[in-house]
Amino acid sequence: MEIGAEIDELRHKHQLSMAEISKGVLSESNYSRFSRGKTMISIESFIDLLKNLEADFYEISNLNHNPRVVDKYKAKYLELLSDKDYDGLRQLGQTVAFLSKVHFDTYHNIALSIEVQLAKYENRPINQDIHYLVKDLFIRVEKWSHKEAFIFEVFIESFEVEFILLMIENITKNNQNYMVAEKNSHVISLLFTSVMFFLKRKNIQVAESVFELMQPYMIVVGLTTHKFYFTLAKLLLKVVEQPTEENLERIIRLYNLCISLGNKSHSYKVSSHYESIREIYNLPNILKNE
Repeated sequence: MEIGAEIDELRHKHQLSMAEISKGVLSESNYSRFSRGKTMISIESFIDLLKNLEADFYEISNLNHNPRVVDKYKAKYLELLSDKDYDGLRQLGQTVAFLSKVHFDTYHNIALSIEVQLAKYENRPINQDIHYLVKDLFIRVEKWSHKEAFIFEVFIESFEVEFILLMIENITKNNQNYMVAEKNSHVISLLFTSVMFFLKRKNIQVAESVFELMQPYMIVVGLTTHKFYFTLAKLLLKVVEQPTEENLERIIRLYNLCISLGNKSHSYKVSSHYESIREIYNLPNILKNE
């Protein structure tokens, strides 16, 4: 059933006339066309209709959270990004932006990622409204989670150095209980991303300082993923300081280990970060044929 038709079905369920549901939002004729699937309306008008309806998003089956649907959008995003199909990304972004307003926690990661990719491609700043909302989120967040860690990784390139350092100070100050593994994993993600950020900008001393902050959090974390991040950061620091053949081979061994384990996300981390560091520091193109 189309969304418009489902809204109209709820209108009947709530015993409202077309005049009552569309009051202050749409003309009755436009509402009628929307309910018959003849036209689309803005997200603002959609939300106002729900207010008049006194309904909740979750009453609408079309918009209910479905992990398979989310995975479908993620897969499409990665496919379009791999093909460098920016027109397709733009169209997908419009769809996901709508869904992210309905199910923010479900779709916002994809919507933000698409915005960053399009901004890079179009050589423009990230939308200021989105940028402000993300920074405000980080300022207010009390419990650091995977959601914040992911958004931070997506947006870090657009943050000021002072803001990043302030975030690191706040998050480490508020999470000094090293024995809490759940919190540690997200803190390590933040610090790892920050180490890479400062390395790419040749700010080695700051990168080393942030790396030192990672070590106490590794004491009780048994998660392979975060031990992997820690090892990668340590190796890249060594390569930057001493680009010896031995240190370069260590990166290759880590890369090959990830491939043998079939862990695409880990091998991508190794390859992408190594390549970015290699370009900046003119390291040998040792991964070229890998």
